[in-house]
Amino acid sequence: MAKLAAGGADAAAISAALSGAMQGAAWGSLVVFVLMAYPAYCLSVKRRHDKNNAGQDVLIYFGLTLLLLLVQALGFGYTMGEIGGISVPQPSAVYMVLGLIAGIFGIYMLVVLGFLKGTAGPNDFGPDPLGG
Repeated sequence: MAKLAAGGADAAAISAALSGAMQGAAWGSLVVFVLMAYPAYCLSVKRRHDKNNAGQDVLIYFGLTLLLLLVQALGFGYTMGEIGGISVPQPSAVYMVLGLIAGIFGIYMLVVLGFLKGTAGPNDFGPDPLGG
């Protein structure tokens, strides 16, 4: 990117490089998410079972995250805007709202899965693992 700006590249080349880099990063994130989805889902649902919950919220969160990554990877999550005569990708309003919802839901999941203690004693999903 710095080579484009220093080499006197025109605005269209810089814009294309920015857009391509953004889409490439989105595809990379999507691949990593798909590879890690199954083990993360299993661990998250097991933790939700500790709280006597079936874990549908984990499935909803993973689905929303997958949707956001697909939208970004396919190039629908941003529009092109002018900054200093160069077209640069900017997130669309819908993508920003969905990202905000996913972020808030992610914080909720972090608190529920990472910080709250499980149900004391046995529950619908088995005995208390800390019950001794």
